[in-house]
Amino acid sequence: MLYLFYNADLLEEATRGNPDTATGGWVDDIYFFTRGPTTEHNCNTLLRMHGRAERWSATHGSKFDMKKYQLIHFTRSPKRFNTKQSLDLPGANIESTAQVRYLGITLDQPLRWWPHIKHVQAKTSISIAALASLARSTWGTRIRPMRGGPVLTCSSVRNHAATAFASTQRVSSGNPTAEKSTSSSL
Repeated sequence: MLYLFYNADLLEEATRGNPDTATGGWVDDIYFFTRGPTTEHNCNTLLRMHGRAERWSATHGSKFDMKKYQLIHFTRSPKRFNTKQSLDLPGANIESTAQVRYLGITLDQPLRWWPHIKHVQAKTSISIAALASLARSTWGTRIRPMRGGPVLTCSSVRNHAATAFASTQRVSSGNPTAEKSTSSSL
């Protein structure tokens, strides 16, 4: 819990002065988000945000692990934007990917959620099979009491990390036409 207070000023400092940026995090996992007219513009904004984070880290004794960095450009019009645009940070080049995992949630480029749904379905199937093995017709617990168990277990798998993405912070765009902009996240 104390870590949330520890890095709160990092999250505030990274977005200072830019209404098209947002940050968030859970304990030591943070994300930077920006919105702009091009992926190149977004990468420049993320570079500035990273610079502010590095200055914060120098005064707080924290070090960022560049191997854990992930870059994704969210867009439903991939032909209109350079979705392969990488982010050149001092000491590392972060390549853009089509999907990333953050706090157990799989985020895909067009935000259609199919990779995450497939992942949850696979985990749910494993959970149901494990619970079903506990109830057999000749041994184990009776089937009737077990019927509610898979539902509760599957609900917890589905809802994992959902609160981390229920943010009250909004990112405003100066552009009312959503198709003419792209979003990127580090």
